[in-house]
Amino acid sequence: MKNTVLAFALLAFALTPSCQVVNEFHYTPPEQLEVLPQNERVVNATFDEVWSALISSVGKSFFAINQFEKESGLLTLRFTTSPFSTSVTGGHCTFKYDNSAAVDGQAAFSGVRYQKIKINFDGDYADYAEQYLNGVLEGAVNLIVSEVDSAHTKITVHTRFSVATSFQNTSTGRLDKAVYSWNSGERAKNFITRPTGEKETRVMQSTNYIEQKILTAIDDIFAMQE
Repeated sequence: MKNTVLAFALLAFALTPSCQVVNEFHYTPPEQLEVLPQNERVVNATFDEVWSALISSVGKSFFAINQFEKESGLLTLRFTTSPFSTSVTGGHCTFKYDNSAAVDGQAAFSGVRYQKIKINFDGDYADYAEQYLNGVLEGAVNLIVSEVDSAHTKITVHTRFSVATSFQNTSTGRLDKAVYSWNSGERAKNFITRPTGEKETRVMQSTNYIEQKILTAIDDIFAMQE
């Protein structure tokens, strides 16, 4: 009789669907830039010519003019990109999550508790932050225009990035937030707490796309005027 009961118990266990949640995450930080990106140009034009050309041309691009002060030679632009990895990188990450076999009420990935979801992400951590961590990317560019002499003008490009993330930590129940802020040529680090409770480092830095796009635009503008 005991053997029969045991056999039925084993059979019932074998037929019971697994309620295990697949949750695998792997992260590799970006390689640090060994050479700082170029950030200035000297053009064959007067200060007034350069200033007028920049104001006219920048307004036609995806950059938005935030403020400009001709007396100080400062032109401030703002931008964002989607996907984030166009202008910033957080390294590489893979994330596999599947709670399709979870029982009702079992904790699910942050922000979608009690929903059946399946995620198979393989890409840049910056894009992961955009898609799954409520990421917000804000960028600012300072163009500093200064006279070299009566026929030459220097344009210096300073870029600043800010990425903010937030997610509902299922292990603590709190909303975990992180802000990465850095200047071009630098990088930002944060320590985050995984839903499993583990603390890990995350890194963000520029891809140099924005900086190069501005310098290329400057080259094109003044090449046409020669």
